[in-house]
Amino acid sequence: MFLKCVSRQDSIMDTVRRKLVVVGDGECGKTCLLQRFVQDEYKEDGYLPTVYEVDVTQLYYNKHLVDLSLYDTAGQECYDRLRPFSYVDTDVVLVVFSIDNPDSLENVVNNWAPEVRHFCGKVPVILVGTKCDLRDQTVGDNNSVSSCRLIKEGPVKYKDGERVAREIGAVKYMESSAKLNIGVQDIFIEAIKSCFQRKKKWQTFRLSKKIKESIVLRKRCFDQSKRAVWYSTGS
Repeated sequence: MFLKCVSRQDSIMDTVRRKLVVVGDGECGKTCLLQRFVQDEYKEDGYLPTVYEVDVTQLYYNKHLVDLSLYDTAGQECYDRLRPFSYVDTDVVLVVFSIDNPDSLENVVNNWAPEVRHFCGKVPVILVGTKCDLRDQTVGDNNSVSSCRLIKEGPVKYKDGERVAREIGAVKYMESSAKLNIGVQDIFIEAIKSCFQRKKKWQTFRLSKKIKESIVLRKRCFDQSKRAVWYSTGS
């Protein structure tokens, strides 16, 4: 499976539309992941929280031309009432955490998985660990907040990501580095695959007692009320 540019002739076909939403803690790498995929660039301009942003990218996957809408959301608690509007008609969700911040993985279990299941039901979820390049970083290389977290707890291990993915009923656990462009395209190919496979087979949704309790608590808080062109051979 690989990616390449779509020719003009290839693009003359019926188009299907799919929607992907990315959620996770603030500063966990959601925006950088999307920028690397859509624009093939990585910016280190300092952190500016995203409130709400949408990009549309076009993929040719398994004989389908797919218009994929990418919704970048805010992870801060102050935007909890706005974020649910992003979930309407979602086809697949990337739940993101940062490998250099174990707390962000814990928040997947306590916050993000319950929220996504509450608003999106059985929509396919892919758990994504970002900043995988920092796992092998020598502690003390710099004085960043990330280094302090590594000193205190150590980076998240791959097996822990897999364990949480099983716990929340994610279809897959994947890792990436937007900075080094590792694993980024594979994540979005997998997301498209999940969209098409959803109609064939529902992913069994498993919830731990802890997550169920969290859903009950969070239900009380919720008010219910470009273009980059890529080609995938698919499978």
